[in-house]
Amino acid sequence: MKKILLFLIFEFFVLSCFAYSEIIGKEVILKSYSQRGVVYLGIDKKSFNCAISNLMGNERNNYLALLLNNKVFEIPSYTKAKVLDIDFYSKAVLVKILDGTYKDKIGWVLMQEIIK
Repeated sequence: MKKILLFLIFEFFVLSCFAYSEIIGKEVILKSYSQRGVVYLGIDKKSFNCAISNLMGNERNNYLALLLNNKVFEIPSYTKAKVLDIDFYSKAVLVKILDGTYKDKIGWVLMQEIIK
């Protein structure tokens, strides 16, 4: 029973990786699931991970410091972007913003906030 369960989990993970890897180089829409309606974009993995951790831990002051130092940006929902890379470990996607105020900005967003 355990072997079957582990196989199914492994199979799901591998299929998920292939499904997401197919979108590298393609245009997507960013959609927020937060109450504020913005997608959080970190200019590098460290800034992105810090921002997400700070927001989840309600450490608003630390998040604002990242925001004021231009390490994190709040991108409006339904912004077009191009997928450049995927980090399955941190569940993040590297995107280039294609329209709006932050056009040509490159950074990391949560994997679940992209719509194919």
